[in-house]
Amino acid sequence: MKLIKNKLPLLLIILASSIFLNGCIGVNSEFRSIRNSLLAKNQQDFHRRIELSIGQSGILLASMIVRMADTEENIDELLAQVSRIQFGFYELDEFSDPDNVDCKMMLDGIENQMKLEGWHYIVKTRSSNEMVAVFIRDNMIDSLNEMFVVGFNDRELFMVDLNGNLDRIIEVAIREHGLKFQMANN
Repeated sequence: MKLIKNKLPLLLIILASSIFLNGCIGVNSEFRSIRNSLLAKNQQDFHRRIELSIGQSGILLASMIVRMADTEENIDELLAQVSRIQFGFYELDEFSDPDNVDCKMMLDGIENQMKLEGWHYIVKTRSSNEMVAVFIRDNMIDSLNEMFVVGFNDRELFMVDLNGNLDRIIEVAIREHGLKFQMANN
C-alpha cells in the first residue's frame, strides 16, 4: 500500500500529461475531413459514439499499465512503436434501415475519398453486410509509418488512423506469431 502512495503523484502527473499533451482527445483535421466526407456521401445517418486521438503520452501510460499486467504477449514492445492513434466509432441512427446500406457502394465511396486524400488500399474485403479496407499513404515506399483502417457492418462504422514505426510492429507480430493466414478462393 505504501508503494502505491509513493507512486500516486507520478501516476497523476502522467495521466494529466496524457490528457493535455501531444494530440490527446481530439482528432486532427485530416481525420475529421475523411470522416465528414464519408458520412456525407452515405445516405444513412450515423451518430458518433466515440472519437478520440491518443498521442505518445497516452500510449506511454497505456504501456506502463500493460507492463504491470501479467501477460505473455509483448504488447508494451508494440506500443513503444506507436506515436499516435486516432479512432472513431459511429452507429447507424436507430430509425435507419440497415438493409438499405449498400456495402459495395460504401466501399467504392471510401476508396474514392481516400484516393483524393492521398491514400491507396492494400487490403479490402467485403461480404453482404460487412466491409473492411486498409489504406496506406501513396508516398510510403521504403517504410510504413501510417495506416488508416475503415470498417463497416450493418449498424456500425469505425475508422482508425495509426502512426508510428509500423514496420517494426509487423516485424514483432511475425516474429511472435508467424505468418498464419489463408488466401480466399476468389
